[in-house]
Amino acid sequence: GSPLHTNDDNEWNFDFAWRFGQTCSFLGTVFGGGGAFFLWAGAFCITLPRNTWRLLGVELIVGAIFQTFSFIWLATDICQQGSVEAGAGCHLSFGSTVSIFSSVSYATAAATIFLKYPEPKIIKLTRENMQYDTGRNALLDTDSVCSRDIGSVRSIHSNSRSSRSINPT
Repeated sequence: GSPLHTNDDNEWNFDFAWRFGQTCSFLGTVFGGGGAFFLWAGAFCITLPRNTWRLLGVELIVGAIFQTFSFIWLATDICQQGSVEAGAGCHLSFGSTVSIFSSVSYATAAATIFLKYPEPKIIKLTRENMQYDTGRNALLDTDSVCSRDIGSVRSIHSNSRSSRSINPT
C-alpha cells in the first residue's frame, strides 16, 4: 500500500519502503550529525586519541550509509505509480538535496579521518604563562580550588628561601 489516506479506518497506510526510508533518515541524522558535532568538538576543544578518531570515522560512515538509504522512499507505490487521489508524484526537493550533500560530506569526512590522524600538539605550560582569575564573580572560583595547592607551593618555596638565607654559623 501507498501512503494514502483511507476512509475505512481513518488512518494513513505506509508501506515498507516509506517506513524504512523514515527510519534511515532519522538514523542518518543521528549518526552523521552526532559525528559532525563530535568532529567539531575534537577540532576546537579536545584532543582525540587515535582509536576515538577512528571510531568517529566509523560513525560518519554509518551516518552516510543511513542517509543514502533514506532515499528508499522513492520505491514507494506513490512514487512509482502516482497517487490516484491526489495525482501526485515524487521529485527531489530542497530537503532531498541537503540529504545528498550531507551523505557526501559525511563520506568525505570519514575518508579523510581514515587517511590522516592529526598528531596532537604538545603545549608546555609554565607558571609564568598561567594566569588565574581569582575574582569573586568568576564562573569557577579558583581561590577555593587552587589556593590550597598554590598556597602550599608558595609556603614551601618561601620556606626554602628563608632556610637558605639563615646562616647557622
